[in-house]
Amino acid sequence: MLINNSQELLQKYLKYQGSPFGQPDLLPEPKKLTELPSPDLSKDVWLSLSDSERLRQNYVAYTFLTDFLSEVKSWQEDLNPNASDLLELLEKSAKQALGLRSNVASVMKILSFPMPLVPPSPALDASTAFRKKLKGWSVCQQYQDWLHRTQRDITVLMQRYPL
Repeated sequence: MLINNSQELLQKYLKYQGSPFGQPDLLPEPKKLTELPSPDLSKDVWLSLSDSERLRQNYVAYTFLTDFLSEVKSWQEDLNPNASDLLELLEKSAKQALGLRSNVASVMKILSFPMPLVPPSPALDASTAFRKKLKGWSVCQQYQDWLHRTQRDITVLMQRYPL
């Protein structure tokens, strides 16, 4: 369900940004956010992660994504104040990211893994409307990428720690 919501978020986000957004033949993939752990790891690197590190990366990612999605919503309130469906999806996604972070924290506690110390989320650098649109696109894409990564991570953990 969360992955479907993230796909809808990305589609609506691109729809409201105007040209050239939403025209995949004109834009490359958005740049990855350097502030987040990468959701895209080679298979070998991904398989070599310890369970603790796997969960730590998820925890850090959702900590930052909660704040980043809220910041994108704030930008969109200025850039697209009448896009109520987009604003609602951004708010919903930020709440879902917070919920995922809480769920990851619960699993870490159950498994007696140390809770990571996460610094405050860095401010996203976006000084112009176009940069805000680009950075927002990247946040929405990274959110979706992290949901896919989390799904894979949880699948591995469920095999190792059956109920």
